[in-house]
Amino acid sequence: MQYLHQEDEKEAEVIKEWIKNIIVYMLFSSILYNMAPDKNYKKYIQFLSGIIMILIVLRPISFIFSFDGGRELSAYADSLNQFLEDGGDVYGEGIYDYYDMSIERAVEENLKEKDIYTENVSVTTDEKSNILRINIYISGEDASSDTEKQIKNLISEVYNLDEDSIYVIRQVR
Repeated sequence: MQYLHQEDEKEAEVIKEWIKNIIVYMLFSSILYNMAPDKNYKKYIQFLSGIIMILIVLRPISFIFSFDGGRELSAYADSLNQFLEDGGDVYGEGIYDYYDMSIERAVEENLKEKDIYTENVSVTTDEKSNILRINIYISGEDASSDTEKQIKNLISEVYNLDEDSIYVIRQVR
């Protein structure tokens, strides 16, 4: 059995780490993509994920040519590894929080398109990312029963939810 020289061991370790980073990132980006509530978000997530994937794939090439950008790529890889170590893994709370916030922003945007402005939106999901409840806080001119019906109807159609899962809370100022 031949033993690898110290340099060869170092190169093998770099390649092993590089492949691990690609696999972890592909899993992370595919989960993020599949959690996007709307096609518009998916388009941007896919674009950004593609750019980051190119940087990850080109990382070893940057070391070969002593490209200064290697430090930035290394910093990115280190921050991604730190994120995963800190519990931002595939099943981590950070992903769920981001998913909930994405839905909240999408609900606000859907309502804004219909000239309905919200004070706040909160979303409750289960461990499988199914929407359990959406609370929508409105006030002022938007705080009427007709607006409440319109909101429930719109959100139930967009997110395929039962109207009983959508709570419109009218706030008086």
